[in-house]
Amino acid sequence: MHTLLIADDERLEREALKYIIRRGTADIDNIVEAVNGREAIEAAEKNSPDIAFLDIKMPGINGVETARRLKELLPACKIVFLTAFDTFDYAREALRLGAEDFLVKPVEDERVLELLDKLVRQVQIEHKEQQIIDRTRETLQGMIRSRETELSRQLTTGFLDTNKLNDYMTLAGIKSPRLELALLAVDLESYPMRVDREQHAQVLLTRCEQLCRREMEKQGLRCISGRLQSGILMLLINGEGIDSPLSRDSAEYKDFVEGMERTVREQVSLRAKLTIENKIPDFPELERRLSRLVLPEGAGTGPSVFSLKESLLHWIESGDDDVNQVVGQVFRWLDSQAAAAAALSSLDEVLAVVRHDLFCRIPGLELPPNFRTGFHEIPEEGVEAALREILRCLRDAAGRRKVAAGHPAVTVAADVMKQRFREELSVDMVADRTGHSVSHLSRLFRQELGMSILDFLTRLRMDEAKKLLREGEMQISCIAEEVGFQDPNYFSRVFRRDTGLSPREYRLSAKSG
Repeated sequence: MHTLLIADDERLEREALKYIIRRGTADIDNIVEAVNGREAIEAAEKNSPDIAFLDIKMPGINGVETARRLKELLPACKIVFLTAFDTFDYAREALRLGAEDFLVKPVEDERVLELLDKLVRQVQIEHKEQQIIDRTRETLQGMIRSRETELSRQLTTGFLDTNKLNDYMTLAGIKSPRLELALLAVDLESYPMRVDREQHAQVLLTRCEQLCRREMEKQGLRCISGRLQSGILMLLINGEGIDSPLSRDSAEYKDFVEGMERTVREQVSLRAKLTIENKIPDFPELERRLSRLVLPEGAGTGPSVFSLKESLLHWIESGDDDVNQVVGQVFRWLDSQAAAAAALSSLDEVLAVVRHDLFCRIPGLELPPNFRTGFHEIPEEGVEAALREILRCLRDAAGRRKVAAGHPAVTVAADVMKQRFREELSVDMVADRTGHSVSHLSRLFRQELGMSILDFLTRLRMDEAKKLLREGEMQISCIAEEVGFQDPNYFSRVFRRDTGLSPREYRLSAKSG
């Protein structure tokens, strides 16, 4: 049922409208009256009418101004003007002011009921549409909160699933993100009271986290946060596509940092130091900086999470039978972490991202039903055997899918590119070897492998380039030529597009890992 507001300074007109409506329709169950514009606005604030009949010529605040204020207060409210003049100019003015229609006084029963029936149907349709929008928004917010919780948990491990981060930003409608990392390191020993430090530390850190989120959000930044053993780690996302207000180049940077440290000191009674990592250009750089921030919480040495993930993916896709080297790298990384249980949880996250990347790279990849997804409830002595089982299973599944990649023409084309990717090889040359046209082979390739012929060729070249960059000191120009690029500059651009890093940066990252 619906509420109607009638605002007219003539009592007989109000009574006539009420009589017509109550006798002629059951859709309006609540009629609210006002004798002038001021009363109409007050009544609208209290009753939220769905439809409002407003006399244009009311004393004080007239109908036109009343309509404007009602639309500000209740944008969905349907406005109908009451007027004594039946002219085209009035109709046009009513529509210009956002009114649905107008009624000429004295009003006619049939015209009033016909107009009300139309407006009630409009209101009902809009209510249903709004309910759908509200449910969709609620579902979306739930998805955003869920993804934020996952990212918050990952953040403190020194590893962030950038696929989930990208999903989060898509759900949140962030189109041109600027990323920053912030670390609030707190001195728990500076707390003036003697307390159970383990229990009370979490309370203190929670309070610090709340303060940080509040202050970052005041700066217009989305903040995903997590608690370390002695600090708060934050991923800051500026969704406006502009430089952050906390950039080191900005005049506000020093004041904000000092103010944040002072707030923690005054409100939580802890000494704190805030560090902000600005100008993070891409996800690979985010992974590296995050790993550097969190690593001091562990033993201090070992491969970075970024290089660990890259090594696992490379080994799985290479089909190498020797698992010892990659298992050794995993255990060096585990040994570099402070807490064994937390390290295994972090490794679960790394393997989850490896699986995700494999599914993206190898469409149709299938894992056995009994595939082990992590190290939960595995005794310490069984971790190595479980890790070997997981890695071999992923390698074998990737190998089976590649072998089973359907159409003979796709298999021939893939073999040609694997054998000759170091040469100056074109898509036309590949198609000629299969006996199919370029367009037909391209369609087959996308259907079978989910990528273009050129993407497949580029992937082969990039994988070989990464291997050469990791394993030797060959000049980058020589590597470019070795993997089929005649122009080293073009090779560098393609490499950066594929990895987010220049060849030199990738080599340094691999060595530091």
